[in-house]
Amino acid sequence: MIQDIAPHVFHNEYRNLKPQASDLFLTFTKAGVLAREEGTSVTLPTFDLLGEDAQRAMEDAIYLFAADETPLYLVRNLENVPAGFDFFDIHKLYDADVKWIPLAIATGHHLNVWYGDNQFCGRCGAPMEHHPAIRAMRCSCGNLQFPKIAPVILAAIVNGDKIVATRYKGRPYKGYALNAGFVEIGESLEGAIRREVEEEVGLKVGRIHYFGSQPWGQTGIVMAGYFVEIEGSDEITMDENELSEALWISRDDMPPQTNPMSLTARMFEAFRLREVEF
Repeated sequence: MIQDIAPHVFHNEYRNLKPQASDLFLTFTKAGVLAREEGTSVTLPTFDLLGEDAQRAMEDAIYLFAADETPLYLVRNLENVPAGFDFFDIHKLYDADVKWIPLAIATGHHLNVWYGDNQFCGRCGAPMEHHPAIRAMRCSCGNLQFPKIAPVILAAIVNGDKIVATRYKGRPYKGYALNAGFVEIGESLEGAIRREVEEEVGLKVGRIHYFGSQPWGQTGIVMAGYFVEIEGSDEITMDENELSEALWISRDDMPPQTNPMSLTARMFEAFRLREVEF
């Protein structure tokens, strides 16, 4: 999955550092992230490639995190694109041969959006400033804001050797998905599973088995994946506002999953290969 970058180590603790000219940086536009792609080789830009703009970019850069001993910075307002680089859709870079790069890009995107959304105080309206010791934005009125992470449940609904596969309605992704949804205020993870399963496919939830979790920085969420046994009837009643398809698929009819970055794919594959049995 996207966070599985071993033997590399992701250091997400904040450090109040200023970049060197040879350090890597991330910058984003609506078109995606600035990078150079050659097959499965993805290269991130360094400040020294910016020429005359390098010093200004270094002064404005925000420390993000480090992969092993390699620090990465965020540049939010880049004026010129270095030669040989272009903006790429984040999803198109998942196959990078250096595995920490997709995680760095996704997490950097999460922080880029958060910094953009917290330039002014939501309490008094005054400009926010970077806290010098921790990853937070602070205001003179005392308001302190940390990066926001939204919890999402992912439910693989099983009944013997069958699993529920769904397709989203009105979304670009057209492949099979699992039931998923945001955890609402005042709701437990288990409560969110029961609610989402009943709302989307009309099934009653029995036993719940935790599988694993995954950060997904593109949308600022963390997904918690569960295998869910049903209780009672296996008749699906699909929410046609959310889904275009929902059906039971047997293990023997499931195609292999080829996306190593996705918790959904990992759960489908774990079921297909009988790595989980209930």
